[in-house]
Amino acid sequence: MSVTPRPYQADAITAAQTAWQDHQSVLLVLPTASGKSVIFSELIRQMSPKRSLVLAHRGELLFQAARHVQRAGLETSIEKAELQVSTSLWTRTPVVVASVQTLISKAGIATRMHKFDPKDFGLIVCDEAHRHIAPSFRSVLNYFKNGNPDIKIVGVTATPDRLDLVSMGEVFETCPFRYEIEQAINDGWLVPVRPLGLRVESLDFSHIPTVAGDLKNSELAAVMEAEKPLYGVAQGSLEAAYYLEPNTLRDVPVEHWSRFLHEQDTPPRSTLCFTVSVRQSEMLSDIFNRVVPGISDWVCGKTAEDRRADINSRFKSGALTILVNCGTHTEGVDVPRAEVIVPKPTKSRSLFTQMVGRGFRPAEVNGASIVDQYATPEARKLAISRSRKPSCIVIDFYGVCGKHKLITPFDILGGNHSPEVVQMAIEKSREKGVAVDVTQEMKEAEEALRKKMEEARLAEASRKACMVHRVGFSVSSVNLFDAHDRSAMKAAAKTQKVVTPGMAKILRNAGYDPYSLPYDRAVRLMREQFGKWEKIKKHKQNEKTKKAV
Repeated sequence: MSVTPRPYQADAITAAQTAWQDHQSVLLVLPTASGKSVIFSELIRQMSPKRSLVLAHRGELLFQAARHVQRAGLETSIEKAELQVSTSLWTRTPVVVASVQTLISKAGIATRMHKFDPKDFGLIVCDEAHRHIAPSFRSVLNYFKNGNPDIKIVGVTATPDRLDLVSMGEVFETCPFRYEIEQAINDGWLVPVRPLGLRVESLDFSHIPTVAGDLKNSELAAVMEAEKPLYGVAQGSLEAAYYLEPNTLRDVPVEHWSRFLHEQDTPPRSTLCFTVSVRQSEMLSDIFNRVVPGISDWVCGKTAEDRRADINSRFKSGALTILVNCGTHTEGVDVPRAEVIVPKPTKSRSLFTQMVGRGFRPAEVNGASIVDQYATPEARKLAISRSRKPSCIVIDFYGVCGKHKLITPFDILGGNHSPEVVQMAIEKSREKGVAVDVTQEMKEAEEALRKKMEEARLAEASRKACMVHRVGFSVSSVNLFDAHDRSAMKAAAKTQKVVTPGMAKILRNAGYDPYSLPYDRAVRLMREQFGKWEKIKKHKQNEKTKKAV
């Protein structure tokens, strides 16, 4: 059966069709849980009678993509391992879903992709398009492009930025449509995100080096697998799952946690935890089960497919409350029930967005999202607020970070706010120690910064009112025709430097009272401000480059 696209989905479809008039490959960027499969299913339908190929990189994503396409009423077959797609004119399906690893694998003297005639296809869909930069993915695209110059390519992704900084523009010629997370929440399509900052005293990331743009995994694992951090993460996660105030369990002996939680009246929230290592997944899940038997299970990349499918099914149905995973649920897994997200520490904005995105999806009733029946943002947001999942709690476990800047929910939901406002919002929310509203925290931080700037302006104005009096006492009598006096004047000018009007303007804009600062201190603050501006400038240039792509 056909699925009616939402307004922004219809806009994305139109944008792709328009862009194809001048380009062969296009990239569409939409948040996790925004229904990217609806978009590419409709594009596939419109490409008929030409066949379409959907590319993914993992088994679960293949079957999920196939289900979404079939739900749209399109006959689909899968090319993966022992599963073979028919190429016969009489038995072949209009849609092929395949893994890149399968297509590049050997089948006799050629690879399996050579069984397909590129001229039979009109469209290639790259699901999780940020993965299609690798040489293996590109070799598949090149095979079909070389065999059919008229073939169209569309990539869909929630995270176009990559740790290795390889440009998406090397594969996709243009990005005609972007729909940001913040906008989707404001439009009522996604649930609001409520960060909960929890400090774990034993977490210390300061000594961990950075490798390929993120914390070195082996050393991060050593920190996260230690007993104190494990129990800190377990405590905070259980408190959030059971609607308890932070640190409630700190006052309860560990041996009594189980009885205390069983006495709670409200059933616990579904909680999805991300870990650094397989060992941490197993240990963390074991702690949960020691407290509440049967509450948790864990999966990793090596978990047998049938067991993983069973665990995912129990979690989606609510039979399993806490699912701990290592590297399996960052992409393409639909878990509308997930209400508490416990991300692992990372410096990668892309990875953090993928983890947190698992909790964006609103609750469902009979397999359908509760928001699709409403026509206005206000009605959709009201429906979300009255549902069993009014928001998504994201636990921001933090400790000693040293020089590292770890990603938080504020970094991905900060919109166009300055880095100073975002950092102020992070610090204030952590001081509160409760789940907060990101939008409200940003407004408060913006207002606090404005007040700080205004106070600095008034202080400077007051300072200027006294300047004439102060300058009158600083002038000395010098004989300009005396060589000795001229030398003394130069020495005095050299040793008694003062803040210039130009310096004062910059310092004032940065929130300082320029005339209360020693000259050396003013110079240091100036250099720091120039450094911040340079970072902001580079950030804007990077964002402009991404939009251009």
